[in-house]
Amino acid sequence: DSYSTCECDSKGSCVVPGSGTATSVSVGSLLDDNMWHDVVVSRHRRDLIFSVDRVVVTGRVKGEFSRLNLNRALYIGGVPNFQEGLVVDQNFTGCVENLYLNATNVIQEVKQGYDSGEPFKFQKVNTLYNCPEPPVVPITFLKEGSYARLRGYAGATTLNVSLEFRTYEHHALLIYHKFKTEGYVKVYLEEGRVKVELSTGGGPGGGATVGGPVRLDNFPEP
Repeated sequence: DSYSTCECDSKGSCVVPGSGTATSVSVGSLLDDNMWHDVVVSRHRRDLIFSVDRVVVTGRVKGEFSRLNLNRALYIGGVPNFQEGLVVDQNFTGCVENLYLNATNVIQEVKQGYDSGEPFKFQKVNTLYNCPEPPVVPITFLKEGSYARLRGYAGATTLNVSLEFRTYEHHALLIYHKFKTEGYVKVYLEEGRVKVELSTGGGPGGGATVGGPVRLDNFPEP
């Protein structure tokens, strides 16, 4: 018996069988961001190509096994019980589209099988034929004195911020947080450019950051 698995634990991994052993390759990181990610797995005999979001890694199947047995059932999104070769034991929750196995549009085949009265060829459990978009809750700041305030997060050790915005202003404060100790972090517009400024209590005696605040942007110096 042989098996192939593609698993995700915030990064992608692919396991391919060999003769008595398995070949594992991985690529990508931070895939649990609710964004679309492109995955391609290609195998020709013992040569393996695996890409995630156009980042490509190559490998070679261990052992002398060069054929792949695809006669048994293909599971998508998880399995009903534990199977050989699995590392991640949690089924997938999310959306998959444009799934092709060689030249076959797999999801379309499943749907057409049910629509044509041949569901005995396929089985699906708790699935939909669409990808619901997450709700978008925007906020509009109507005038110069507008703002919104959010309670702090006690005990947090990391800070990750993402947002989309639109404005006619060239200068504006987007996000500001003052640390409980010395320092602050802010995201702002300056001359129409998004910048980040960070100041911490890293100076002598717990004062401000040595040399002043750190400012970050993605624009080269003139």
